[in-house]
Amino acid sequence: LSDTRLFVRNLPYSTTEEDLRDLFSSCAVNVHLTEIHIPVDDNHRNKGYAFVEFDSKDHCKKAVETLNGVDFQGRLLHVLPARDKPINESIESGHRTHKQQKLLNLHKEALSTTIGHNASHLRTDTVVHSLADTLGVKKSDILSTEGSNVAVRVALGEAHVIEQNKAWCASHGIDLEGLDSANSLKQLKRSKTTILVKNLPYGDTSQQELLKLFGAYSDSVNVSMPPSKSLALIEYAHGNDAKQAFKKLAYKRFRHVPLYLEWAPVSAENTETATGNGDKMANKSTEEKEIAVEEDDEEAADMQRTVFVKNLNFKTTEAQLQTHFARVVDVRAVTIPMKKGPLKDTAGEHKYLSMGYGFVECSSLVEAKKAIKLLSGKVIDGHKLELKISSKQIMSSPREDARKSISKRNTKIMVRNVPFQATRSELVDLFSSYGELKKVRLPKKFDGNLRGFAFVDFVTHNEAQNAMQSLSKTHLYGRHLVMDWAEQEDDVDDLREKAKRDISKTKAVELKQRQNKKIRFTEDG
Repeated sequence: LSDTRLFVRNLPYSTTEEDLRDLFSSCAVNVHLTEIHIPVDDNHRNKGYAFVEFDSKDHCKKAVETLNGVDFQGRLLHVLPARDKPINESIESGHRTHKQQKLLNLHKEALSTTIGHNASHLRTDTVVHSLADTLGVKKSDILSTEGSNVAVRVALGEAHVIEQNKAWCASHGIDLEGLDSANSLKQLKRSKTTILVKNLPYGDTSQQELLKLFGAYSDSVNVSMPPSKSLALIEYAHGNDAKQAFKKLAYKRFRHVPLYLEWAPVSAENTETATGNGDKMANKSTEEKEIAVEEDDEEAADMQRTVFVKNLNFKTTEAQLQTHFARVVDVRAVTIPMKKGPLKDTAGEHKYLSMGYGFVECSSLVEAKKAIKLLSGKVIDGHKLELKISSKQIMSSPREDARKSISKRNTKIMVRNVPFQATRSELVDLFSSYGELKKVRLPKKFDGNLRGFAFVDFVTHNEAQNAMQSLSKTHLYGRHLVMDWAEQEDDVDDLREKAKRDISKTKAVELKQRQNKKIRFTEDG
């Protein structure tokens, strides 16, 4: 029998994966479920039992002790250790080569991961094909060395295709910004029936080919593609069909490239309808429509979507509080104020103690009110929670406050990860497409080599902001351009300090080399 896999029987026939996920996640703190499988018959009806797999033996054992014999939706659950997952594929039996083992690991990771991948990185041939079709020209015209720089043309084309993909996905309820943002490490809201297919070859892909490939696992499947044809959405009527297709086709070679699959990230307004099993499709409730407000003022919006949590146990941590709220709403940040305690640790430092209350910032006012409605009165570490909308927003760090204030009035962008073969004229051509430039600086070291970053100053803030939004996912000479607002007053001094440090380091190395070259003769020599 398996130490991390459970067999759950006597389930109601209306049970969904989300119901089981909520149930088993509540048996312990920081529970991570690797997989939940509810077998169905030919008519996609629940058979009354399921398999639940954990990533920890302790959590699996705790679930058996806690949930076996518990009343669940009017039925007494039978929770038992299950057998190991059956091995169906020939690659998993016998000796495996390194390539086969790597492919097998990628399959397993793709099925269970909730980490977002970069959906904006496009193949160069895809960008060139898409631009050629859009403009009605040949690929050779785009890649011609005559006129402006080729790398700049491809970078601008990539930015155009990325914006086109994002707009198309947003119209279909898919949130590509969640995959590309810095917060992509958090668990995104994922669809259970829609698969996002990436890395498609542009010229060789059609909807009919994808329908034939993915339609082998279900008769009811819908395939849609954006105009760029660089990705696709595969929608199934039932989650089990989507799982089977995902398992069989992840990293499978299609034409001359492998297919990259992941569960489609669902935008906030479509979360309620897209994250189910396909059996529960409901429109946005009238209650949410009444609660929804326009968040024109950023600070006011932060206060409205922050929940004040009272009566916390002093032992409750921010991670525990975040886990508790993340089960029902989308959490952006959690803070529990601390104070210096009277006791000191072994190192002589004061211990910090919780003040018994905290703040939970949700993604919107709708989510905050939903959290208050569902979690008020719930017990964490023996304390019943008291929740209300906070009148104070979560305090950000001084660095974040400075960056936010700078971004409201700044016109200067700091561009990191600039290719060393890039020139100032290429950066001017690239950024001047989004507005009038005041100055472009490409700092160099004392030996004439580039430092790997640049400063681009626009005439207006709006032009600079448009450039940041459009080029933040663009690649120049294969390197991803990373952009942030520059501190206009301090950047020159910082560069001078770095130059001084570099010069001092170089002098020290040269001195050491000269000392090593000296020949010392001993008396015996």
